[in-house]
Parts: sequence; structure tokens; C-alpha cells
Amino acid sequence: MFFPYGTAREHDQFPVATASIIAANVLVFMLQLGGAIDPFALGFVPAAPNPLTVISSMFVHSGFMHLAGNMVFLWVFGGHAENALGVTRYLLVYLSAGVGSDLLHTGICAMGPPDMLEMPLLGASGAIMGVVALFALRYRKVRVQFWYFILFRMGTFELSALWTAIMYFVTDLGSGLLSLGNTDGGTAHWAHVGGFFAGAIWAFAGGSFKEGVTEEHREHVDDLFQSGAQLSALREAEKHLRSDPADAELRAQAARTYQANGEPQRAARHWGRALEVWVAHGELEEAAAEFEYMRGRYDPALYPPDMLVRMGQVLERAGRYDTAILACRDVLAAHPSSPRAPAAALQAGLVARYRKQDPDLARRYLELIPRRWPRAAEAARAERELDDLARIADRPQSKV
Repeated sequence: MFFPYGTAREHDQFPVATASIIAANVLVFMLQLGGAIDPFALGFVPAAPNPLTVISSMFVHSGFMHLAGNMVFLWVFGGHAENALGVTRYLLVYLSAGVGSDLLHTGICAMGPPDMLEMPLLGASGAIMGVVALFALRYRKVRVQFWYFILFRMGTFELSALWTAIMYFVTDLGSGLLSLGNTDGGTAHWAHVGGFFAGAIWAFAGGSFKEGVTEEHREHVDDLFQSGAQLSALREAEKHLRSDPADAELRAQAARTYQANGEPQRAARHWGRALEVWVAHGELEEAAAEFEYMRGRYDPALYPPDMLVRMGQVLERAGRYDTAILACRDVLAAHPSSPRAPAAALQAGLVARYRKQDPDLARRYLELIPRRWPRAAEAARAERELDDLARIADRPQSKV
């Protein structure tokens, strides 16, 4: 006998949804004990499928040990799946895995004796196996901690998440095959298998498996870098980026490695692509923070003026007004003949005026445009802003 009691991974945040599901199951069981609920009336009966019992069957259990075992499994694995998915997607996976377990169980029962279709299906095991499958495919290498009791000997051991899921799947599949045609009730192994398949489908279709693989690549590259194997780290990073060019985190990691290796042009290329990905996905805080980190480390001439102007806009939206102005100033300093230079000067002036409430700084940038680029489209807007600033400066003011 062996049982999971924890994992080597810590929760990113408290798993509210998982705790709520456990609380709901415990509450329903207490109502069962008090006689307020008949668990068999709420169980899913394959011979008479009912949408309501598909859901209610996930919250009723045949006894205390049945409940306790399921809730321990849900606590050990569910919180990590919830961290990976967020509450809404996690609940969707949980419920759909429960539905998938009922469907496969019904299909298997239909191939057996008629009595099998009359037996109600109770418990959250199918839904939980879906959570186990998703957890294992997202966090394949995380160690799962087990307690065992065999022939009066007790102890603990660890197994990777992937091998844990394989062990449970093979056990349920084998037990299910051996129990075909059995009408004595007991564990619904095919419901477990159905839940497992549903969770695995979610892991691949929803991108959780890919996220896990990407995270492993990042950790591997970081381990190589930390160990001093910089060239190996760069080779691994470039190899992964060829198959997943939108991995902004790994691009930033590669940029830092190239920086440390004395290759600023390559570092700038990766940083630029990372910023583009973050902006495209609306992750403005990440883009702003990374730009602030990289700006003081490289010559702005390494970055195209379009990117610098765009980063000025992103930084303004993120509320980082000083750095937004600096990004625009970099265009003027490093790319003064660029067609984007007037736009950069206008952007800096508008941020200084409307965001920083600094009319003197705004005036310095706005005056550049009609003086240096009088035919630019931005010149007319700059003239209007300067006229407005002049009117405000000439307006009589009362002193107290």
C-alpha cells in the first residue's frame, strides 16, 4: 500500500478552487451522514443518464475512506494544476474530466452484463485523475512524495510526476481490463481512465504540456549558464528558439548570456524580439521592466528606431514616464536622421507635458520638431502644443 502525501514543488499561491472543492465534498459527506442526502440517488447511473447526476456524482462518496483518499489526491495534485491554469480553466478541466470519466465508464458498461448499467457511479476519482494527468504533463519532472506500508514496514519514496501518472494509468487500465464483465461493483477503473484521457487532452490542447517543456528548457539553459558553460547554454537556447521563436523569457535569458559573453549585437537582437513578443501579448509590465534593465547596458544604436518609439509608447502605458522619455531620447541621439525621429520627439514632448506635468521639458522636445524637421507630419501638432503652452504661460495668475 502506498499513498501520495506531497510534492517537491511549492504552490505559487494558495489553491482557492481546490480547497473549495474539498470543502464542498466534505460538506456533502456530512449531509450524507446526517441522512439529509442519499448518495445513491445522486450517483450517475449509466442506464439512466441525467445531466444533473453527472455533476452531483462527483460530490458524493460511498464512505469515509473513499472520501479521504480522493481528497488527499486532490490536495496533492490539484493545487499545482490550479496554479498552472488559473481558477476558471482549472474548474473547467476538473468538471470536464468528470464528464469524460462518466462517458467512458458508460461505454464499457454497455459492453458488459445489463446489471453493470444499473450500478450508480459515486465519487470524484474520475475528475481527480484528469487533474493528475494535467499536473503530470505540465510538471513532468516534479518529484511526488509517497508514503508506503508493506509487510509491516513503513517508509517514504519519491517518483517523478510523469512516472506517477504512468503508474496510476497502467494500474487502472490493467485493473479495468481484468474487471470486464464484473457485476460486483467496487472501483470504477474505467472512469479513472476516462478522466485521465480528458485531462491529457486538456494538457495538450490547452498548451500546458508545451509550457512545461518550455520551462524545462529555460531551467536547463539557466543551469548551464550558472555552471559556467556559457557556450553550451547558448547552443541550447538557440536550438529551442528555432522551434519556439515566441518564447520571450528564453530570448531574454539568451540575451543576458550573450551580454556576459561579450556579443552585444546578438544580445540586442534577442532582447528586441523578446520585447516584441511581450508587447504583442499585452504583457506590458514585463516588456517595460526588461527594457529598463537592458537600456543601461547597450548602445541604443543597436536597436531600430521603430522599436524604441514603440517602447516609449509601451512604457507610457505602463506608467513609467521617465523611461518612456529616455526611450524616445535614444532615437534622437542614436538615429537623428531616421524618419521616426520626429515621432520620437513628439512622443517625448507629450509625455513630459501631459504625464509628467513638466512644460519646460515638453517645450524643449517640441521645439526640436519644427526646427529640425519642418516638413514632418508631426511639425503641425508640435506647433499647436507650443502655442498652447505659450498661452498658458502668458495667462494672468493670482498669487496668494
